Amino acid sequence: MIFFSNFLFNIKNSFRSHDRYLNIGLLLSFVPLPFVGFIALSIALIGIYFNYRGKFQIDESRRLILILIVSILNISLSMIFAVNAYSFVNDIFIGIGKFFDSIISFIFGTTNTYI
Repeated sequence: MIFFSNFLFNIKNSFRSHDRYLNIGLLLSFVPLPFVGFIALSIALIGIYFNYRGKFQIDESRRLILILIVSILNISLSMIFAVNAYSFVNDIFIGIGKFFDSIISFIFGTTNTYI
């Protein structure tokens, strides 16, 4: 029980010690939507610019690299999932269309290809 309370306390302190917008970017980078991943990626890129300029109180390079990697993985995996889901649904609709086409062809005979 002490382990879990220390673990949660360390996470809480980690979020308190880093910049608020980078914390939002980190949380957004875990949301499995491509658009939200692009927002997290843009926060990371803007944060890299600000970190390079020395605008943060502490060095945020490790947090920025984490956000950058996780958001790129998030965008890639969610886009792969979206394309596969689209392909699956498209195949279902094409199958339904072919089914109705075969029924109409069976009922009315051969189809006129010149129309």
